[in-house]
Amino acid sequence: LFGQEGSEPRLVDFLNTVLGATGDDEITKVTYLDVTRNSIQNRTVHFDVKVECDCTTRAGKRYIVEMQKSRIPGHSNRWVYYGARELEMLGARNYELAQAQTSGEER
Repeated sequence: LFGQEGSEPRLVDFLNTVLGATGDDEITKVTYLDVTRNSIQNRTVHFDVKVECDCTTRAGKRYIVEMQKSRIPGHSNRWVYYGARELEMLGARNYELAQAQTSGEER
């Protein structure tokens, strides 16, 4: 349904509905991102996500949306950890923190 080339319009409609995005906050474009990464030891890691995409709103704001395949306790803690690792990799450079939002249910 989502996550494959050609399903972008359906995903845009779905995300706008779920997020309640309207006006300038309405998503107009999604670009699917590769969910396979190489670790430091050059091992391939495939994350347990159904969809990871770069979204662009009508106002030009960009953010990443990730949809998980299953509900796993502790997702919120894991997202904080991954976000902290990304910031660490930026090093001592100046950076701006983007707004983060989660939608879903923790068990």
